[in-house]
Amino acid sequence: SVMVEADCSELSALLNKKAPILQPQVIPKQFRELCSGGIFLKNAEAKKKIVESVKLKSRCSVCGVSCPFTDLHYFESWKVDFHKKQFIFERIDYLCSNCLEVLDVAKYIKSSLSGNKKKVTEIAQHFAKVNNFPNDLDEQSVLAAVQECFTISYSLTVLSGHFPLKVVDKTFNPISDTNKLLNTYLV
Repeated sequence: SVMVEADCSELSALLNKKAPILQPQVIPKQFRELCSGGIFLKNAEAKKKIVESVKLKSRCSVCGVSCPFTDLHYFESWKVDFHKKQFIFERIDYLCSNCLEVLDVAKYIKSSLSGNKKKVTEIAQHFAKVNNFPNDLDEQSVLAAVQECFTISYSLTVLSGHFPLKVVDKTFNPISDTNKLLNTYLV
């Protein structure tokens, strides 16, 4: 178990190195339900605050692309810390469609399998640009790098499902009161 933990930490560090800004999110199987639809969107009062908050946004919080708030997607960013055995809620993001597609592994796989090469290439190029890949990389190299990151992310998702992880906020406190937590994140 200690060896698997170390391997997961190593893989996680590799993913952070290859994609330091935008990377596919690792959601352990035991937390898929918690994360589906968002922990805050299940509460009517919190959902209202989020809707009001997004109206103030005009940029993707990951890549910075300018777009009307109606084109932004609410997203909760989580991270697994394998050493501390924690599943950490990091922040609320408002994303453009391309960033959302990268963060959501299932969406990216669906796009890849759809046969829409133009869309897959567009997402891969967005991923490369946001993560500051060298501009002289050819399309095949970019696609290979993106696939490598998704493979690492998927591997971590599968492996993390076997860890007893505690759900905590970014200050490492257990999440109990989502209304209090929401006020911390909506700044």
